[in-house]
Amino acid sequence: MEGKHGFTTREEWQNYFQVYFDQIRELEEINSFQMNKEPQQWLADFSTKAQKLEKKYQEQNIYLQQHVYYFTREGHPWTRNIADPLLSFLYRYSTRFEDIAAAYELARSLYAFYETQNDPVALMKCDMVILSVYFFLNVKCLKKEIMELYQHAIPIFESFYEQLSEEEKSLGMSFYDFQSFITSEYVNDPPFLPVSRFFEEYENRMRMLHRFQAEADMSLPLNSVIPYFENHWTSSFLRLTIHLNANNFTQKQLHMQLSIARQLKDQHPSDESPEGYAKYQTLCLMLEYFLKEKSAPAVHQEIMNCENILPHKRFCTFEEYDDENIDCFNLILSCMLVLITDCPDCVHSIRQIFAHLLDVYNHFPSNTFMESVADINTSLYLIPAVRYLEEDKILPTLLQLTVYRQPQTLFHSVILSRCAKIVTSHMIDQHPEYLIGVLSCQSEAEINRRKDEILNFIETGALLHDIGKIHCTNVINMQYRKLVDIEFQVIKYHPVSSLKILQQIPSLHKYIGIAAGHHKSSDGSYGYPSDFDAVNRPDKILIDIISICDSLDAATDYLGRSYARTKTLSQVLGELQAGSGTRYSSHVVNLISDSPKLQSELEQFLLHHREDVCLEVYQKIKQSGTLQL
Repeated sequence: MEGKHGFTTREEWQNYFQVYFDQIRELEEINSFQMNKEPQQWLADFSTKAQKLEKKYQEQNIYLQQHVYYFTREGHPWTRNIADPLLSFLYRYSTRFEDIAAAYELARSLYAFYETQNDPVALMKCDMVILSVYFFLNVKCLKKEIMELYQHAIPIFESFYEQLSEEEKSLGMSFYDFQSFITSEYVNDPPFLPVSRFFEEYENRMRMLHRFQAEADMSLPLNSVIPYFENHWTSSFLRLTIHLNANNFTQKQLHMQLSIARQLKDQHPSDESPEGYAKYQTLCLMLEYFLKEKSAPAVHQEIMNCENILPHKRFCTFEEYDDENIDCFNLILSCMLVLITDCPDCVHSIRQIFAHLLDVYNHFPSNTFMESVADINTSLYLIPAVRYLEEDKILPTLLQLTVYRQPQTLFHSVILSRCAKIVTSHMIDQHPEYLIGVLSCQSEAEINRRKDEILNFIETGALLHDIGKIHCTNVINMQYRKLVDIEFQVIKYHPVSSLKILQQIPSLHKYIGIAAGHHKSSDGSYGYPSDFDAVNRPDKILIDIISICDSLDAATDYLGRSYARTKTLSQVLGELQAGSGTRYSSHVVNLISDSPKLQSELEQFLLHHREDVCLEVYQKIKQSGTLQL
């Protein structure tokens, strides 16, 4: 029954949020990057998109005020008759809750309430909601927090298992799914675990799964995911040797895994289950390679035979999404990245599979769940493979990874790159001495002689400066509102993500300083990441230029950002001057302040030609599917 604030049944909460989720889908539709429009119509829509998003967001706030914010923001106390059905709904639909910020806000508020109730099962359910939020935000950034949550929840789940309803038990199996996913896919990110722990956890989650299967009614729709868990957990366990150095495993452990893989391969005939056969045959082949039973070239050929039997398809709607199919291609790509050390011919297979997966992710539907899947798979599989692409395709490919999921990031990077070229060109002409050390230049004469090379360098560095944002699309696409604390924690991680991406691509190592250092203050006293030294670098002046141009674009952006008022160049210049010598480089600030010509160029570009740049980028992508700069 609806009270003045909140509801007393799960069905009422579900109906209430269903209306809200319909509003979220309208936001996603407005925010999606649609390539089927004529350029001028696209620009007209893009020019008003931020305002439309802000209006929708305000409508959402009003909708949530009476039944959500009354408790979470105004501090009114929860009661069990309202909180219990709400938590039951959130626990049931945690992976389908389409507003990350609202889910997190509710879960944290309910967690605080249930701590006062001494209710460990309710706290466990809150853990599930927060786990889903972290999964949607950035798994790599939040791995430690995710592990702490399921390590807290699983003992509660097992201790109270007999007292739980079948629905609560079925949903609770997802704790083990989070555990399986994190420990297998993010095995090379801290916190690290010993190999023995992987075997112990695998045996325990399979024990709990088999217990559930023996006792539950497996015909219920809710339990249809359980066979997927069994398949997914086993294949994740078997691919640990691919993600880790196989030397970390004993011969006994490798033989145990090979025995499991062979049994499962036999259960999946290729004509009945091409994905199942391809997956387990690939795992068998890799384990045989690690056991030195087969050579890398032979394994490469046989794995590509598996790839040939897989359906190659796009998933343009959520209903079409086939996790098994994508997982097979991801697995095969990761195998090629291991085999290439002993089999250089794998490079052709890497490029072939990469092209397919890039096409798949670029055509994913736009919603919270699918964005997180694309981010995770891009991070785990595509980025490590980029280094093996043809040299001239690396930068366009990285930009292509951005444009379809985060068009605003790409537009910002292009505008920033051109703004940085304007400032750098003036600096070379007026104060070349500031640039000594850049690209190992030893004199002003060399700076002037290599002007075009320096301009090209800072242009590319600017295009890559935010590349780490491809790991947190769900946060970036919240541009129509201010970020909540957990989202800001994630967005602050993007320079670290950028650094780690560029470290994996040798030809792009030279841009690490710009990507990792552009959110540090010029004097190094604050900013993030805290442990990156941007001060004592030969490219420091370029980092300073990117930092200032980043601020210039953000402050004068009248198209893509609705959460802050657009400022004039003189207003921004005043802020730069106030931070000169600390937050901002005095060399760059003085260069702009002392040059009316440079100010005029920046003002014309940022405040009068922004639409032209966005339209140019859109047209290039529409015509060729990528961005050649």
